[in-house]
Amino acid sequence: MIRDVKLASLLREMRDPEHRFTFSCWDAHHWSAVLGQPDFVSTPADHAADSALCYDLAGVLHSKPEYTLGVTQDAVRLAGDHIREFLHESDLSDLKWVSGDVFSSAKGSDQDLILSALRSRKILLVGPEYVSKISRLGVEPWGRVITAPKNCFQNLRSVFRKVMAAVESQTDSILIVISASLASGLLCDWLHTRLGSEHSVVDLGGFLHSVLRN
Repeated sequence: MIRDVKLASLLREMRDPEHRFTFSCWDAHHWSAVLGQPDFVSTPADHAADSALCYDLAGVLHSKPEYTLGVTQDAVRLAGDHIREFLHESDLSDLKWVSGDVFSSAKGSDQDLILSALRSRKILLVGPEYVSKISRLGVEPWGRVITAPKNCFQNLRSVFRKVMAAVESQTDSILIVISASLASGLLCDWLHTRLGSEHSVVDLGGFLHSVLRN
């Protein structure tokens, strides 16, 4: 069901402005919301998913998206059997499931390769204020859409509209890079649905937090 994927393979897709690529990362917090198991993983109150977000995240999967879906090892370790049961019962096992840790758990030279790929593209960065610090690492986004610092679900439609407004007049292919906590799975799906034929959308999971936390 979940196949291993090489970082180099994903980066080739990210780098190519002629190729349309969407990657959505589903970690333990996302799966806790989808499975309706609030005790499945320790989640701070200000990160917690409300029932509407849980329902919408499950709805994304039930819609059988055609893009690549990354499942992180923390999710598999904590609830692999529950995840597999959910996917089997919902007839979702054949979606494009890959290991989601290629971005979120990247270290050392792999982080450098990801940053190099980001530098090669025209990027719209979508995330909380702190992700703007990526410019210190030589990545200069073409544009930014700032989200709430933690759970941005309540203003997600506003974020979506700002992204749409930012890219509507663009003829160049844009790489939209998302860091939006639990709401990322939903935002990634909305953007792919509206923009997937024109632009690429990548949810890097915890990668930006990892490289910018110092």
